[in-house]
Amino acid sequence: MNQLCLKKSRGKVMEILKSIKEEIVNLDYYKAGKISEAKARRKIKLSSNENLLGSSNLAIKGIKKFLSRKLNIYPDSKMTELKKALVNFFKKHNFDIKIENILFGDGSGEVINIIFSIFLGEDSCLILPEKSFILYYIHARSKGAKIIEAQRKNFEIDIDKIIEVLNKTKGKKVIIFSNPDNPTSTFIKKGIIKEFLSKIDPSIPVIVDEAYIHFAGLENSVIDLIKDFPNLIVIQTFSKAYGLAGLRVGYGIMNEKICEQAEKIRLPFNLGSLQQVGAIFALKDEKFLKKTIDYVSEGKNYLRKEFNKMGIKFLEPFANFFFVDFGEKTVDLINFLNSVGISIRHLVDFGYPENFVRITIGLPRHNKLLVSKLREFYGK
Repeated sequence: MNQLCLKKSRGKVMEILKSIKEEIVNLDYYKAGKISEAKARRKIKLSSNENLLGSSNLAIKGIKKFLSRKLNIYPDSKMTELKKALVNFFKKHNFDIKIENILFGDGSGEVINIIFSIFLGEDSCLILPEKSFILYYIHARSKGAKIIEAQRKNFEIDIDKIIEVLNKTKGKKVIIFSNPDNPTSTFIKKGIIKEFLSKIDPSIPVIVDEAYIHFAGLENSVIDLIKDFPNLIVIQTFSKAYGLAGLRVGYGIMNEKICEQAEKIRLPFNLGSLQQVGAIFALKDEKFLKKTIDYVSEGKNYLRKEFNKMGIKFLEPFANFFFVDFGEKTVDLINFLNSVGISIRHLVDFGYPENFVRITIGLPRHNKLLVSKLREFYGK
């Protein structure tokens, strides 16, 4: 291609770019947790809050068995068997839900995007705690919605501040927050959320993202409040406690009338056959779920004790990660850990000062190596 043709081609590209929505052009990319690029013998990724125990063997066997069949048939678009399995799982844990209450997505991110799509537009706003999970901002801005942040109190979500912002804001509103919170790992008790719901206009959707609820105790989920508060939507995932992050399976529990509207814009066949099979078998493997919760609990106790010995500041964690303040040498510490094969999440992307990080709780060998390297860095 000669220079003249190349110049014309570039000119045409620039013209078509003018047609892209301004909300999209102004968006930032989502930045995932990284793995160390160092040539270390062992690399430990403590930056994405993944299940370092792995995945359920039952789920893996189920997927392998399914792979022996042909994959030329479309998956069940209604996900009937998976929904039945989820209903039965929650029934065993004293939560009464129906198939009509469930919306499945390709990860919880898709579920949030669908919910935002039915409620948010240029004439509405999203209210959320400041410095929340980045994906909330991306999805809301892509809809043209205004974003209003509520101040935190000592890094924790402040329900009173959310109410204050809510009362000052006119027009259509949607509220979202994560519980346990990402990235602070703090937790709001069910009673406080119930009181909050009783105080606000029932026409305002309230989305509670419970991606990490299993680590705080599934009994603390607010799913059981939906029957009294039909504006409540609860999001959960198979990526964390179930160890199926690579499959991408998330779901929302909500009033059936909201679910009915959300289903209209859910892509058909958005969960492939392997995703559905893996999730069904993962729900059956409660031994793996307990083993996961146990290793996180033990790791939490160990790291809490070691951090205290070294004088490291952190918030009490309710998820499978710590929110840590490493002080002035944080950037040097991150680089040092990366050089020895350990990656942690720097929270500048979330809007926090550069001294804050998020550290996934690993298996005993991961936690011990992390502690030994922290001692090496601090000379303790």
